[in-house]
Amino acid sequence: MKQWWIVLILLICCLLSGCSENETQRGNEYLIYGLKNGATRLETITYKTDTTDTQELIEEIMNQFLNLNEKDVVSVLPKKEWFHDYKLENKILCLDFYQDYQTMDTVQEVLCRGAFVMTFMQVNGIESVSITVNDQPLVDKNGNPVQTQKESDFIDIIGKGLNSASEISVTLYFSNKTGNSLVKRVVEVTYDSSYILERIVLNCLIQGPEDDSCITTLPSNLKILGVSVKDGTCYVNLDKSFLTETMDVEAYIPVYSIVNSLAELPGVQRVQILVDGKSDIMFQDVISLKEPLERKLEYIGGSSN
Repeated sequence: MKQWWIVLILLICCLLSGCSENETQRGNEYLIYGLKNGATRLETITYKTDTTDTQELIEEIMNQFLNLNEKDVVSVLPKKEWFHDYKLENKILCLDFYQDYQTMDTVQEVLCRGAFVMTFMQVNGIESVSITVNDQPLVDKNGNPVQTQKESDFIDIIGKGLNSASEISVTLYFSNKTGNSLVKRVVEVTYDSSYILERIVLNCLIQGPEDDSCITTLPSNLKILGVSVKDGTCYVNLDKSFLTETMDVEAYIPVYSIVNSLAELPGVQRVQILVDGKSDIMFQDVISLKEPLERKLEYIGGSSN
């Protein structure tokens, strides 16, 4: 009888050991929320970790969040350097950002905030998330402080069930091969209805022409930090690669490739180009970006050569 008890105890130990091993292999899975390229909805990737300490887990997930760069899903925060620090007090996770955070347009900021909230509310010990800028409460467009938020505040911007495909013709302006004239191209684009049309145009310009009869006008690594339209002016906020990555074209070509292409869209009469939120810039020491620019038809040529 005693031998049977020993066998039973050993069997239970083996089963417990097996369960423990399986749990270790499985780990804990977290959904990291990011931005579907060019869209106004959130998508997720799955991240698995064995970390259980709350502080360590926050730092680990934050690292994944800020450096998210999958094929079709990228970090919603245009630049990870905008993030300053965090603190967890009374189960409220406070995320503090530098002033650059407020250069995002309204749609992108809401998506960004939603992604942070949806991601970190999965961590045990966090019951709500707050956002501050330079240690001051974030305010909305009406100047009202944004309260602490939970995942239920952002349920409508999760990607599930929100997308519907549409097709549209967009007019783009690339460069001729000699780099001194704009070439008009009309392309058909299939896009998600949650996409911002102005972003679609910019993404198409960055991707470059579909054929080799003309050449691209913008750096392939150019990042769009924000896009919005107000009172006929399209505000385009780009990262510094717009200035540092020079193209083999005349100085006016990249600028008016953007301006003329966006001006083809309904409701856009002029374009204000910003770099890292600043417009007091002389592009290649030739073109001032300080004021909004209107399309210039004289830069459009009739030949791709």
